[in-house]
Amino acid sequence: MHPLPFYYFTLSSPPMQALTTYFQNNPYEFWGFITTLICVWLNTRENVWGWFFAIVAAGFSIKVFYDARLLGDLGLQIVFIAISIYGGYEWLYGGKAQDPIAISLITKQLTIILLIIFLVCAPMLGWLLQSLKGVLPYLNAITTSLSLLAQWMMARKYLENWLVWIFVNLLNVGVYYYTANYLYSFLYFILLGLAIWGYYAWRREYQKKLAGN
Repeated sequence: MHPLPFYYFTLSSPPMQALTTYFQNNPYEFWGFITTLICVWLNTRENVWGWFFAIVAAGFSIKVFYDARLLGDLGLQIVFIAISIYGGYEWLYGGKAQDPIAISLITKQLTIILLIIFLVCAPMLGWLLQSLKGVLPYLNAITTSLSLLAQWMMARKYLENWLVWIFVNLLNVGVYYYTANYLYSFLYFILLGLAIWGYYAWRREYQKKLAGN
């Protein structure tokens, strides 16, 4: 009889052997998992290096989503690379005096504009993904459209980007479980928690800056 619970964390235990085999068979998913976690953790801390890891994570994820036929997510990663370059620049030089940009709240006018963009683009993208025989085309279109908007909002350091990510990550937990990308399903469960943490961390920082002015 093996001592519990330590046995299950040894390399010879069946759970660890199964996990090791899964990682060996899915190296892109594994490294996408690791780099995405690093990226989002750095983002919650307002660390500009998060954008570098966003680019690396997107590169690994392109292969994962191609194999899963999640074409919306595949295209999303390509756009993420461009937004990540933009976001890194904005975080460093996006201020009025070309200094680091500060956390701010999104305006009602911009919220309406982004909502209209989503309502127009999501159905069109869903139709395109369906015609390309993608998996879960309309749900994938919703998560893709919202992810693009959330990533742009993060690049501009709008506090509310984390609220959008909370909703997107919740949906993605189910999407990736359905497509048997179990590691990514678990990843987005963790990202859901990080998004909640990120929202409160950024809100505290925003309130500190308000109090200091």
